[in-house]
Amino acid sequence: MNNERRTISDEQKIEKKGGSLFRFRQWPVYRAAKLFRKKIRALASSLPEEEKYLLRNQMSRAADSICLNIAEGSNKLSDIELS
Repeated sequence: MNNERRTISDEQKIEKKGGSLFRFRQWPVYRAAKLFRKKIRALASSLPEEEKYLLRNQMSRAADSICLNIAEGSNKLSDIELS
């Protein structure tokens, strides 16, 4: 596993190939995750007040984590790494 930091030249290579550092925003799975997060937050806000710091926060953080994991996983330099 290569843990080296990307340089500006690496990012420029991605742009030249037609890719984008934020390409995950166009993926259907990311859009579905954002919709799911919105629904979970609405459900969490309807929970009783005594669940505010327990279940409500945990549900919201878990839904946020889905979107964040998709974004983090897309931060690869090639499509092969995404497979």
